[in-house]
Amino acid sequence: MDITPCGRYESIAIRAAIIAFTVSILELKHLRYFIAVAEELHFGRAAERLGIAQPPLSRQIRYLEQYLNAELFQRTSRHVELTPAGKVFWAEAIETLRVAEHARQSAMRADRGELGELSIGFFPAAPLIDPIAATFREFRQLFPTVHLNLHERAFFEGLQDLRNGSLDLCLLRNRTPPPCPEGTELIEILSEDLVVLIYNDHPLAKGEGPVALGDLALEAMIHFSSGQNNALLSQVTQLCREAGFEPRIEQEAGQNSTIVGLVAAGMGISILPPSICQIGKHGTCTRPIQGDGPLRSSAWLVYNAGNRLAQNFADAVRRNAIPSPR
Repeated sequence: MDITPCGRYESIAIRAAIIAFTVSILELKHLRYFIAVAEELHFGRAAERLGIAQPPLSRQIRYLEQYLNAELFQRTSRHVELTPAGKVFWAEAIETLRVAEHARQSAMRADRGELGELSIGFFPAAPLIDPIAATFREFRQLFPTVHLNLHERAFFEGLQDLRNGSLDLCLLRNRTPPPCPEGTELIEILSEDLVVLIYNDHPLAKGEGPVALGDLALEAMIHFSSGQNNALLSQVTQLCREAGFEPRIEQEAGQNSTIVGLVAAGMGISILPPSICQIGKHGTCTRPIQGDGPLRSSAWLVYNAGNRLAQNFADAVRRNAIPSPR
């Protein structure tokens, strides 16, 4: 449709009017009424299509024209046709309904947890745990339009971010169920038996079966930096103390791969979950540990129970979780 400069101004004016009308007193049904008449070019057929009587339809169209201060239809006793203003309004009305329907669908999808953003905290090595990796794959397949914002977090940092709302959910590693902030719920994902990671030439590498925790009292250990508030380091330290000795942590590292690499280089041993030990296995081996107490480390999900997106992620976790033996 050719629009002259005057026509462009008219289009702008009509667009402004339709937006204002829609926001204030116009119901979407008025646009549907207008579109039906514009497409049928016959009030009787349009009324039948809409399932209403013709007189109310005619009144609504006149009301619309009065509000816009523009004649939308040229009416004669024999036919109905769109005026230039009506043609412009027709295009704008169709676009307005399209946008409104898109907004409705988006709101419904967001309410179902199918649209939006999800902020996820996770502990180092969490993606290496099979049930967690499977959860991420499943969630991305089921909800491809949900954007995942991933943030690596230490234990206490993750809990704090859950409390202040920076995170919607957090994957945590801890020996026991972590304290849940108000409004959150907890799921155990997996429980792993701790093992001792040693380099291949270490004397313990020649043995078989479990290693008594007390036999590690004189070993140089490599573990996470104490400044990270790492729950796994706290657990290992507590287990060693319960076995009657203070761990000789001679080297600290911030990354899982660094710890494994230092063990492979013969710098010491480490007590870790198997999921971490699988990083760069070359030059290392593991043996189970025997102690007086439970030598296990669990992965947990703490999530905002009032967030539909987080609920959907939690459902995926439940489907992939491996319950710990009781």
